[in-house]
Amino acid sequence: PVAVTSARASVGLRPVTPDEAALVSDVALRSYRQHYLHLWHDGGAWYMQHSFDPAVLRADMAHPNHRYFLVYQADTPVGFVKLKIDQP
Repeated sequence: PVAVTSARASVGLRPVTPDEAALVSDVALRSYRQHYLHLWHDGGAWYMQHSFDPAVLRADMAHPNHRYFLVYQADTPVGFVKLKIDQP
């Protein structure tokens, strides 16, 4: 885990596994709904289903080239990071 502390709050990253896809889905959906729904004619329903469904995330997390991390503020998950390790 990586942690950064500032005057405002402590923020950290924690790697996650495919077993935690439901938690990543919950965090991703909460974050996405707060900021991006206005960009879609369907309120983002199609994108969220194809990007943040736990089964979709679980399969993506199992890919050997992908790494997922949860972002925590104090003890609360507030976001996620997806890294593609070997990307041209």
